[in-house]
Amino acid sequence: MLAELREDRVEHLRAGAGGPAAGTAPGRRHMNGADHRMDGPSTFPFPIMGASWAEHFDLITGLPGRGDTVVGHDVWFGYRATVMPGVRIGHGAIIASGSVVVDDVPDYGIVGGNPAELIRRRFSDAEVDRLLALAWWDWPLQHITEHVRTIMSGSVDDLEEVAPRVK
Repeated sequence: MLAELREDRVEHLRAGAGGPAAGTAPGRRHMNGADHRMDGPSTFPFPIMGASWAEHFDLITGLPGRGDTVVGHDVWFGYRATVMPGVRIGHGAIIASGSVVVDDVPDYGIVGGNPAELIRRRFSDAEVDRLLALAWWDWPLQHITEHVRTIMSGSVDDLEEVAPRVK
């Protein structure tokens, strides 16, 4: 039963918001796409408070957006990491605790700080290309279960060795 619950959790993570197989510490925040006017004396969005202010809703509609936030597979968010709208976080990235991510994060990049900056890449460019081609998060659940140790602690070579073969 416990193994089934664990496998259900993997399926949940694969299908969940924030990227399949994404991990997160408590307090992760994604800012929504709402923006504020900056061309007048106040940035306060009075119309969202309702009552007679609601008749001025046109003042806050159609504001330029920053686009969707896209989170890749197998991303770890540290405690109280904040991601601003319109950012793409690549597969296998790590976001350090307390970071404020305002720019795109490369695949398998580690970022930290406010604003978050690239600290280093987890793998070489060639290894990242191989990892993206392997896409372990798309493997059948049973295959993932059989090779968890390799997925978590093996090398890129090891992962290639256990990858499902296309028939």
